[in-house]
Amino acid sequence: MGYDSTKQYATIAKEMASQIAQSNNIYNVSAELYNAYNEVHYLYMRLSLKELYENYPKNQKVLSFVIDEYVIDDKVREVFLTKLFQNDDFEIEFIKRNIDGAYSFLCAIQTILQAMSITAHPSQYKESQLTTALEKVIKPAIEPSIKNVENFNFAFNSLAAKDAMRAAKDDQENKLTYRNL
Repeated sequence: MGYDSTKQYATIAKEMASQIAQSNNIYNVSAELYNAYNEVHYLYMRLSLKELYENYPKNQKVLSFVIDEYVIDDKVREVFLTKLFQNDDFEIEFIKRNIDGAYSFLCAIQTILQAMSITAHPSQYKESQLTTALEKVIKPAIEPSIKNVENFNFAFNSLAAKDAMRAAKDDQENKLTYRNL
């Protein structure tokens, strides 16, 4: 198995962590990230978790390697694993700015990355933390439920629609440029 979806998820997580770390305004950057990455994050998160956890715990060594090598670097650790986004005052500020979807998005990313970190190194955590990571975060995200299939299809179709709109816009711009020559 090549863990391609996990590597792609890692690229997305690292890009978002980098943008958050570089920004002086967590609210604006979170809203931008939500708009840019919401669907693609969901798709690759779900595919990545399926890749990693279909054979858990028998592939623990490989799982630990892939998460440590590809997903959780220093920037991801700094942004998503050292500070907690789930906080009432922080959420209230997002609500006031009418970007509460971005707040939920940040919290979801953080929860997934925390679960990955815990399962990558279970001996460093309490048994209850491992159980929560597996039973409350990972398994519900990868189970073949109707809700998950609908969410996956919605995210996939949304990305396809965005790509089609981007391609049409680019095509239109190319035609305008060609006419001006």
